[in-house]
Amino acid sequence: MPNTGKYLCGICNKEYARNNFAKHRNAHSRGIIFCQQCNFTTKTQEVMDYHNVRKHGVVQNAEKHECSLCKKNFHTHYVLKQHKERIHGISSTDPPNRISVKEVTDDYVDQITDDPDLREELKTVKHFLGDYRLVTNRQITHNFRFLEPTHENLNKILDEVYQGLNCAAKFNIQFGYVLQHHETQDYKYFYAGNNVALLSVPMHVANRDDLNFLKDKLDDEDYFEKMMAERPDTKWRFAMSTNVTIITTLQKDIPIGCQNLDLPDFLKNHKFIYSLVSDWNGKPYDDDLCVIRGIAAHLEGRRSGLEEKTMELFLKYCRKMELDPNMFRGVKLENLPYLEEIAKVNIVVYGAELVQEKIVGELIRQSLGKYTTTAYFIQHDRHACLITNLRAVFHI
Repeated sequence: MPNTGKYLCGICNKEYARNNFAKHRNAHSRGIIFCQQCNFTTKTQEVMDYHNVRKHGVVQNAEKHECSLCKKNFHTHYVLKQHKERIHGISSTDPPNRISVKEVTDDYVDQITDDPDLREELKTVKHFLGDYRLVTNRQITHNFRFLEPTHENLNKILDEVYQGLNCAAKFNIQFGYVLQHHETQDYKYFYAGNNVALLSVPMHVANRDDLNFLKDKLDDEDYFEKMMAERPDTKWRFAMSTNVTIITTLQKDIPIGCQNLDLPDFLKNHKFIYSLVSDWNGKPYDDDLCVIRGIAAHLEGRRSGLEEKTMELFLKYCRKMELDPNMFRGVKLENLPYLEEIAKVNIVVYGAELVQEKIVGELIRQSLGKYTTTAYFIQHDRHACLITNLRAVFHI
């Protein structure tokens, strides 16, 4: 190599001055991976793949990750997550849990049409057509069979969705349907998530009056006629309605704090995650103090003095917020700065999911870093778990 006064690393092809080269080589021996385009380092290839996709748009490997909704393949898990957020409207903070209520079978398809070509198309996409829910931290996507597109049937579905919610949500609606080509007579299914939502702005539904207002708005619009209308600018025409998707986005100002939550095993059983669902003796907590108790555990430890410190911080928070302690239902993300000020602790909140047996975190709330110590949490649903060793949990 030319005499530039620098040494070329044979592993990552980066040049270093003589006094830094030995340190760099030792880092490789400890398993540290270096980004080829910037100074970012990590100990896992998975985190490096994420960094390259998010920061540089570079795909490092050819491994395929399949979307469970549309069956498309992506090079990395993180590109798949972006696809689900952008195309299917599914938040990636928490892994979607598909709860199937009624799957579509080939026999069902045979019963709803006699057209062999249409049957073939529907059987290909039957996993989109059944009744199911996709549940994440911030959003629940409900899918229903919808062969008869009427306002009455849609209202029944909206009632069912509303009854299943335990908090306010923003509603939107998308239809799945089949079109037929004028000339070739081919059929093509159009997935609900790829079609334009009925509402240009999702509607807030917090009570029955809000739900009735949404129904009235839908009744006043000819949505079904628009869906079934001729399409003069294309050669495709409406053939049949198949399903309807109701997207409910849970309101972000819901307080963190809940009782009797069944956490996933990777949070409940991890050595370096304090689940905050029960005390040291296994007795479940019957309050909404998970965040405040987590701060107390961060400051005092999990045994002696934990409950005393929890109550001290809790009462200070209530006084600060001018809140009746009996009305406390948790701490909103937007109010965490007040808790930071009271406890003199930075509070950072992540979402987390299990990917290939590893926990992958996504930042939900960053702290301004005013204080000398930081408490890290994982938010799951309305609950927060305390991370006692960030590097061990996220493999960084």
